[in-house]
Amino acid sequence: MKLVHVYISEHKVIRELNVPFSGKHCCLYNSNSLTLRFKKDEFNYYNGVECSAVIGNNGVGKSTILNFLEEAYGLTDSSGIIVFYDSAVSQYHICPVNLYLNEENIETSFKFKIEPSYKSFVSSSAVKLIKANNLTGLEELSFEKNKAKKFVHDLSLSQYSKGTKKKVIERTSRLLEYFSMYQNEGFDRTKVTFNFKFQESSVSYVNSLMNNKALRSSFDNEKFIALKNVVENNHIDKLSFSRPNRLFEELLFVNLISIVRYLSSLSIIPSEQRDVFFISFLIEFDKRAPRFKELKGIIEKVASDFIRSDEKLLELDTFIIAKKFNEILEVFWDVAKLLDFYQEDFTVAGSKEISTSNVDLIVRLTGVLQLLPSNISSNCIFGWHGLSTGEFARLNLFSELFHFINSEERSEKEKYLLVMDEVDLFQHPDWQRTFLEDLLNFIVSMYPKDRVQLVLSTHSPIIVGDFLPEDIVSLKVDNEGKTVLCKAYGFGTQITDLYLHGMHLNSTFGEYSKKILSSILKRRDENSLTREDKLLISRIEDKSIRNMFLRKS
Repeated sequence: MKLVHVYISEHKVIRELNVPFSGKHCCLYNSNSLTLRFKKDEFNYYNGVECSAVIGNNGVGKSTILNFLEEAYGLTDSSGIIVFYDSAVSQYHICPVNLYLNEENIETSFKFKIEPSYKSFVSSSAVKLIKANNLTGLEELSFEKNKAKKFVHDLSLSQYSKGTKKKVIERTSRLLEYFSMYQNEGFDRTKVTFNFKFQESSVSYVNSLMNNKALRSSFDNEKFIALKNVVENNHIDKLSFSRPNRLFEELLFVNLISIVRYLSSLSIIPSEQRDVFFISFLIEFDKRAPRFKELKGIIEKVASDFIRSDEKLLELDTFIIAKKFNEILEVFWDVAKLLDFYQEDFTVAGSKEISTSNVDLIVRLTGVLQLLPSNISSNCIFGWHGLSTGEFARLNLFSELFHFINSEERSEKEKYLLVMDEVDLFQHPDWQRTFLEDLLNFIVSMYPKDRVQLVLSTHSPIIVGDFLPEDIVSLKVDNEGKTVLCKAYGFGTQITDLYLHGMHLNSTFGEYSKKILSSILKRRDENSLTREDKLLISRIEDKSIRNMFLRKS
């Protein structure tokens, strides 16, 4: 089951547009009549995978066309026709969307069936629309929520920012697993590691309280000096990564201010008393070793001085604070134990930083650190080192596609419409040059190629050059502001022609330099080149072009 044609009568900025999604078919809706014709496939260019590309300038509606396939699944006021073809029985399936169509309006020599419901059809046919791209979600100007969960599977990079912490960890775990496979298969890249850096708590909040004159007046000089000492001593030159017991104590020490602030912000502490409680607790806490068995006494002492005068601090409240503190202790103890267990799998990259490529350590340590309250976990910074944005985006793309098809939820009945928007995003031109080949090799090896179809949009003429012209949907806006199809240039076309004609550029020069070059040409023809003109001409690397600017026409 493959998507072969979409007619959009009305959807957002698109009006009355026929969009071919297969070079094997000639389909057209016009004047209430739908024509469906099949062209004999003479060769296998894409290794058995049906592919098409949607191109055009910004604003022509590339993403809008792809979005129509998704929104038509739910309740929509948009209208059009979506046509699929089942090669197993040589039959077209026609799905009108808010548009009346009967059999008399269809011209074809093949079997066809009008499907009354697009949603029911894709569900019964087990068609899955997979959104896989490097868009972060910020590019979308829509705030609509996707309700087509059974049909649409969003694997895009935007899910990192949209997902919960748990989902982000799961997704990162999948990426790390796939990255490990890449390395094992000899994926040629520079050394990539994952780094963890453990910083001290920020002292900004403490300093702001110390500078608060009204608050400071409630403390005697001795307590103010003690608080100042806490701030000044909030530092360790080097963490003991090879000594778990010592590391545990050091992690507590460098996070002391953040820990005490978290405990002071618990709802059981009256809001008007939190700053006073925070300062008193911090001073008293710093006087002793921060052990759980001593915490109750510290809380009771602070409470007796500052809270019990207004409100009795119940024993239950003391227990709750102690319990929260114990949860933090357990996290840091788990960190120390993990680093001790994986001692051979990381290197010390700095005084408070480690570097590792061990997937198990990365997944387990990131998972443990996420259990900390947010103000404490922000002191523990972790992420890729030696992996560019483009590499990360590309790795994420293939990782999510790999784990999707290998999920236990997949079945042999499913058909996959793989939609990839703005595929050139974050990719260096040389990676764009190999993108389609790498993607096709991946799909052929991982996916059932007879049940998968690839549709992508791009601004890259390099990627477009890998497509046959009949598989390129080339869009432009006409003089009336309407999006229309135009001639496509692909396979075998020179890169300059792809830029000018295929991508509809006015020039291959940047607009700023183009204006200056045009003015130089004009002065050359007038025999009035200035000294600055000649200096600029000397900067042109191509000798023939440089001579052309110096030669009078």
